[in-house]
Amino acid sequence: MGEALEMAKMIRLTDNNVKVISHNTLTETKFFVVTENIQSPNAIREKNALLVRNVTDESPPDGFGAYLYIEGCNLPTVYHQNSYLISGEFEYLSNGDVIRITNKPNLKVVFRVNISTNYLTVTEQCNSFCIMCSQPPKKENDSHLIREYIRSIPLFSASAKEIGISGGEPTLLGDDFVELLSYLNSYLPRTSIHVLTNGKAFDNRVFVEKISQTKHFDLMFGIPLYSSVPYIHDFIVQDKGAFNRTISGILNLKQYGHKIELRFVIQQSNYEDIELFSEFVSRNLQFIDQVAFMGLEATGFAKSNFDSLWIEPEFYMDKLCNAVHQLSRSKVKVKIFNHQLCMLPKSLWPFSVKSISDWKNCYIYTCELCVEKSACGGFFSTSDGKIPKGIKPFTKI
Repeated sequence: MGEALEMAKMIRLTDNNVKVISHNTLTETKFFVVTENIQSPNAIREKNALLVRNVTDESPPDGFGAYLYIEGCNLPTVYHQNSYLISGEFEYLSNGDVIRITNKPNLKVVFRVNISTNYLTVTEQCNSFCIMCSQPPKKENDSHLIREYIRSIPLFSASAKEIGISGGEPTLLGDDFVELLSYLNSYLPRTSIHVLTNGKAFDNRVFVEKISQTKHFDLMFGIPLYSSVPYIHDFIVQDKGAFNRTISGILNLKQYGHKIELRFVIQQSNYEDIELFSEFVSRNLQFIDQVAFMGLEATGFAKSNFDSLWIEPEFYMDKLCNAVHQLSRSKVKVKIFNHQLCMLPKSLWPFSVKSISDWKNCYIYTCELCVEKSACGGFFSTSDGKIPKGIKPFTKI
């Protein structure tokens, strides 16, 4: 592993200890659209949280559902009810963002208007137990999460480019999952939807038909297929028979015309199969809409199992290059996620995508010298400083 990550903070999305600076009247979880417009019409103020960065001589107007004061600003002498002092780490909040405030009170940023993809983590339960899972599953009942997201969707900006649905395993929610897709289609008809799922539930054609009835114009399912060899995939997801159910689910989805992305996370257990996997997809699953080869995020189970999972990119790069070009020649769209440009031969640069979410994306000090930094995906700040060997800057000649 290489040098330590530069000291870059993750973007904070939650605060479980918000300071109440006036009477908190919330008796249940509420969702608010953030605004800095003190002239908002009275009719919609109750649904807005007024973000106050600087206090003038005049107190903010009445009627807003909540008042958010950024830590460090001058506080007013008279407060409205439901006024909260929030950390300066939330200074990034913008008009149109959606937040959740509970009666505890806790604050969570649910939707950000200025990013390309907003992810909704609708459950932490899962029916796989992947050895490198970045978000290990939990057993407790968290069905309230998807009900809360369904309540919040009407507040999301219609300009949203993409909504991601993740878990856990979202399809475990059954009809509630279908209802979520229906709500997204009703309130965000021009927004792309990307569902991260293990795909096993789609082995049930009745369930696939229910999903198809939501009739969303741009719905894609990102499904992991970690090998062309069934027992390797089953080992990685820790579920015997998972490969066959996943393939069955993929076939069912395609019969109903759904878009599918296959995800292949490169690790010690499967890196030798990269080329065979590419050949398998080219011959048997050429109808797939895209394939994503992904670098490892060293957090969760991947952090615990790191020594048995991690493989330096230099050891699989030739195989990855062959696999990518084979898929490309077969007219299968292919992308490379979570890899740095200096780790890739230039023939793979057109396939490389800046895929790490901004709230956990960072770079190392070496990258400050690199002229390609703006095009490079960087590193996971969640990976505890674990980065590949051989990182080097590109400099102007």
